[in-house]
Amino acid sequence: MAHHVRKTYLNTYVQVSLDGLDNNGAVCIVDYKMKILSQTARETKQEWFGKRGWTMHSILIYTKDTENKQFNIQAFDHWSDDTKQDAWFTASSLHAALDTLEKKNQMDNYSF
Repeated sequence: MAHHVRKTYLNTYVQVSLDGLDNNGAVCIVDYKMKILSQTARETKQEWFGKRGWTMHSILIYTKDTENKQFNIQAFDHWSDDTKQDAWFTASSLHAALDTLEKKNQMDNYSF
């Protein structure tokens, strides 16, 4: 039940943020995906938990062109064979995404 409430709240929050977006802003959604395992999908719960696998981290950056009322969505996926999903990996992934946008001159008027 708590998961459903959290999901509903977050979906509402994202929609409100996107509705309020203008030409000078961006909405970033940062999410860890489940670890990618190189084994079979048919495993017992005991075999599944505690395994080591690749970490996948995704960043979605929404910008809006208010003239044609369309969103521009850019996705950045980062993979690591280090199993730690820590602040360093998150910060490095976010820095790489923002650095890419800055090099494309899409970050002149945005602040995060």
